[in-house]
Amino acid sequence: NTTHYRENCWLFVMSEPTSSGTVKWFSSTKGFGFITSADGEDVFVHQSDIHAQGYRSLAEGEQVEFVLKRDGQGRNKAVSVTGVGGAFVVGERRGDSDGITHL
Repeated sequence: NTTHYRENCWLFVMSEPTSSGTVKWFSSTKGFGFITSADGEDVFVHQSDIHAQGYRSLAEGEQVEFVLKRDGQGRNKAVSVTGVGGAFVVGERRGDSDGITHL
């Protein structure tokens, strides 16, 4: 079951079921954070798994979609993280000084 997303004529293909959630917090300084999934679970996210145009970050409260994977220690991890509908994420506003992104 493959889902296709189109953003600015760039096709992003998700070959696995996606989950949705809200960014709980994200530290652009550390390059990671957590997403609260629709079922209430906090899921780890690393900057390398974010679909962004340019700088990869997430904003607190941002709605996202992702593929849920298990890491080597059996913990859930969000990969292929996009904005709603497969769009690029919004990410942080430049100039936030605490290293944690806010809307």
